[in-house]
Amino acid sequence: MTVQSEPTPPSESEPDPERTIAQETSPTVDGDTVVTGTEPLRGQYDVRLDAPSTDIDSIEWRNSAGRIGEGRSLTRAWEPGNHTLYAVVSYADGSENIATFDDGTTAIVADPEPSVSIDSLDRFGAISGTVAGLDEYENLESIRVEVDGETVATGGPNLDGYLRDDPGRRQTLDFSHSDFTPGERYLVTVVATDERGQTTRTTESIVPVKRPEIVRSEFVNDPVDSYHPRIDASRYAAHHVLEIDLNGVDPDNLTASTRRRSENLSKIRDRGYNEEGGRSNILIHTFWSGTHPGEYTAISSFSTSEIDVNWQMSKKSSFKVTPSKPELRIEVLNDGTKDYITKDHGILVDASDSFDPDGTDLKYIWGYGAEPTKPDNTTAKFSAYERAESIVEDEHDLRAKRDFDFLDQFVPEVESREILTEGPYYGDETIEIRVETEPYHFSKRTYYDDFALDISTTGPEAEVVEWRQVEAPDSEHSGPGEDAYRYAGIVEVPASELSSTTDTPEITVSNEENEHQNVQVEFPEADVFTADGSYWSNLTVQNLKYSIERPETREVTADTKAERDDYRMDGYAVSDETETTEYVLEERTKVEDAEYETETKEFASEQNREMFLSTESEWDPAGTAQKEVTRTRRDTDWRDTNPAERPEWSDSDLWNGEFTGETRQKLVEPAEYRTERRYEYEREVEKTGTRTVTRTRRVTIPKTGTRTVTRCDIGLGCYETTETYTYYETVTRSYTTTETYTYTTTETETYWARSRLDSDHGRTGETRRIKEEDAVYKTQYEVEQKERYTDSVTVYEATREKMVAPAKYEWERAQTTEEAMLARHKANSDDDWRIGEQTTKTMWTLSKQTGVTEFESEYYENEEHVVETSATVEGDVIQTYVNEDSGETETRTTGKTEEFTYSGAKDQQEILDELRQSGGERRWCKVDHRCR
Repeated sequence: MTVQSEPTPPSESEPDPERTIAQETSPTVDGDTVVTGTEPLRGQYDVRLDAPSTDIDSIEWRNSAGRIGEGRSLTRAWEPGNHTLYAVVSYADGSENIATFDDGTTAIVADPEPSVSIDSLDRFGAISGTVAGLDEYENLESIRVEVDGETVATGGPNLDGYLRDDPGRRQTLDFSHSDFTPGERYLVTVVATDERGQTTRTTESIVPVKRPEIVRSEFVNDPVDSYHPRIDASRYAAHHVLEIDLNGVDPDNLTASTRRRSENLSKIRDRGYNEEGGRSNILIHTFWSGTHPGEYTAISSFSTSEIDVNWQMSKKSSFKVTPSKPELRIEVLNDGTKDYITKDHGILVDASDSFDPDGTDLKYIWGYGAEPTKPDNTTAKFSAYERAESIVEDEHDLRAKRDFDFLDQFVPEVESREILTEGPYYGDETIEIRVETEPYHFSKRTYYDDFALDISTTGPEAEVVEWRQVEAPDSEHSGPGEDAYRYAGIVEVPASELSSTTDTPEITVSNEENEHQNVQVEFPEADVFTADGSYWSNLTVQNLKYSIERPETREVTADTKAERDDYRMDGYAVSDETETTEYVLEERTKVEDAEYETETKEFASEQNREMFLSTESEWDPAGTAQKEVTRTRRDTDWRDTNPAERPEWSDSDLWNGEFTGETRQKLVEPAEYRTERRYEYEREVEKTGTRTVTRTRRVTIPKTGTRTVTRCDIGLGCYETTETYTYYETVTRSYTTTETYTYTTTETETYWARSRLDSDHGRTGETRRIKEEDAVYKTQYEVEQKERYTDSVTVYEATREKMVAPAKYEWERAQTTEEAMLARHKANSDDDWRIGEQTTKTMWTLSKQTGVTEFESEYYENEEHVVETSATVEGDVIQTYVNEDSGETETRTTGKTEEFTYSGAKDQQEILDELRQSGGERRWCKVDHRCR
């Protein structure tokens, strides 16, 4: 903010030759004493002068470091902290003034808003991390962390969670928040606030996750049978389900598996590995099998591959394999007429294909007169078809038994498949085929009534027209007097199903009581011609008619968008649009004269006015005037009242008194002292001392000497010799020692007191003062006050007429034309004319259908009105056939009359071209949408 002083403030009084300009003026500084917000912290300052500009020699801006600028205004970028700013105003007479802020201070506070940062952010298990706030002015008050608007941590010098660095300048805060939904996105916001209330925030998004959890790991179809490749997998496949709650973890970062822990446990890979679920959970299906009865254990586990965290979990699950019954497998080796000898009638049955899924050996047991035919009892011969019994038993004493009619297991082979009609065949013709089984003979007539065969085909359009049991004479299958039978029937099939271009269908003959007992054979090969396209020939078009819908319309015009839109709302559509341009010519016209006002300058003396007029020719003298000016008187005083008890002394208003910050201590009561003298006296004192004395004592000491002795030896005889010997002697010795003794001495004692304690005590002549009570002081506070008073001065005036507003001209609309050349010529030839605007006018033509006239006609005028074309076409349809095996081709010609309908308009030639093949012919099935 820049505050300008008045152009030339009048002098407050007639200049006093004894006083300087500085003594007569009080300049001040206007501007921001507290600069906040974002850096750079920029402040603007101006000097408000109360002296004429002619009295000002220079203005210099200074701070504690020295000169930083000059001129009436200053823009300054401050570093964070406390600063000093004032202006030195130098006057023409050489005097100077110090310009401060209105409150007399020079202090500037540069306090930027705090900054915040997220130093670390963790999303695993909890939304946690470390945040920091920084305040360069060192008045940071608090920081807080919000998760989706909810405050989860607050830090500050007096708050929990605060990690102390430098409280005012930098604060760090650790936080952790575990109340969240895994996988959802959250916003983490850090807010820092300083003591001035400035707030800064920063936000980051995060998708937190928790440790995944195995919520389900189990076998769902326990118990199962032992594994065996010949039984249905649903019996031995133990179905394991593993369900993992991802808790927000990306499934691509999780590896899950189920592995065996028991021996003889295998994963059935061909049963599949299936993952379900999605982003919230994983559901894994696996299938396992055990080779023999017992309990089997598998371990399911997962691990994650996220950065900075590796979560793992495992869980056991078990299933049981229980002993299963053996599987009885029976095969009828013949129908009882082996080698066509009557006496060998009997059914030969083989059960060797039976097995125990548990892998134990089987024991074969036959009942109802069956005779085993092998040592291992795996085969037996039954003399009757009914009441047959076969039993197998495993090592777990489990049995499989079957009581059944062996007729249900019998199906004779297909002996022949004979085509009854002559070929070759066309695809749309039907082929008859006779199907016969091999002859068979039963030992009892009633068996024929209990025995039935069924027949079916895989051909989608094949049909069994006859199928029954018939006699088979001369079959050589039975002896004399024994009639044989077979099944025979007729099957009809479209020739197209037996062409070489299609898969050959099959004929299935099955036991009516046991459809799984069957034999299958293919249809016989046939010589088939395949349709290879068709086309028209000898075409004529008759009864050509057109279905016409002719719209009835109404047409209107509109020259405004509003009118056009109104018509559109009524259902009209724009059919045409034309544009014209109109030019507006404008003329420059005076609409207001120039404005002048009298400007007055005031001078403190006539001499100053004359000096000014000598250089400023447009100014004239204008006499004198009396003017009242307000002056300020400053005074200081010492007060006993604490400024804290007088808030008005701290409100930056010097008019009601302002505490200067200075204090002093004033003596209220002096200190109190007492006088003491020093006394002395003598006294005898018994003391203990030590001294050195000489004493004697008797001691025994060893000595040596020599002597002559006689020694005798057996070999040498006796002889004298000298020997050394030891003897002892007692002597008196002197020694010194320390002893303690008691003696009496006289000592002089002294003491301080107001009077002697005993009559024989004497003065030493020394005295001293002892403080008994401290002096009492009171604190006084210096208060500065300002007082305004009014004084009357004579000023000398000069005036001039000053234009404050020039004449005003405006461009006014004068005329319009649609001639572009005329408009440009007028504007270019006269500066007071111009082309103001160009207006484009649009005319719309709109139309609306008000109805439709429908009719048929043999001709049309407007092709767009034709809805449909119909015609009758007569000609020959020529169908081409080809034998895919031999390559032979044939054609068939059929006369045909067909009615055609086309969308839109088509003439006779277009219809013929549609039906003909390029080059003169066209295949029928590519044209007629009703091709058959």
